[in-house]
Amino acid sequence: MHNSWILAGVTLGAFLLFAAGGWWVARRMKDRRQRRTTHLKVGFLVVMGVSLAAFAFWIDSQQRRTTLYEVILDGTSAKDAILQVEFNVEHANVEHDLLIGPMFRPPTLERADYEVRLAVTLAQADGTVILSDEYTFQPRTQDTSWQAEYLHFTPQTTGQHILTLNLLTPNIPAVHVRVADPLKTDGQRAPGY
Repeated sequence: MHNSWILAGVTLGAFLLFAAGGWWVARRMKDRRQRRTTHLKVGFLVVMGVSLAAFAFWIDSQQRRTTLYEVILDGTSAKDAILQVEFNVEHANVEHDLLIGPMFRPPTLERADYEVRLAVTLAQADGTVILSDEYTFQPRTQDTSWQAEYLHFTPQTTGQHILTLNLLTPNIPAVHVRVADPLKTDGQRAPGY
């Protein structure tokens, strides 16, 4: 939960910095009504900072707990390359979330400025296909990643599952994959998240 604390601290720190600036300005005001109005705005900034920091901490720690499997796969410049991910399902008959998002690995100054296509197949160890479809990912504006796909699947069995990604366009630098299980309580995010 180290990253959750950092995220909450940075959020709160930014609001407190602005509030301190407002407090400093209010102390130098001669008009009492203006000073009181500025103090109310400073109080609002503090309350918003605490609220947003708590929300950021809660969201990040919730994602951390429910992460069943997460990895950033190295892409390739070749077309029709195949990437495979194996993970173990712990809770059958529960809807799981699957995030798939092409990206440039940080740190980078490269921007996603072209669309990419992936064919996604998710199968159980016995070969039963749960998901199979093609997806087109649009670049985010001035960002190092493409718009991610958020998919849902319900595994029928526990145990090994295989996610196969067929890179249908060339020059996909990396692919972020995250599988979330809402019943999991002790998950770990990939390094850097």
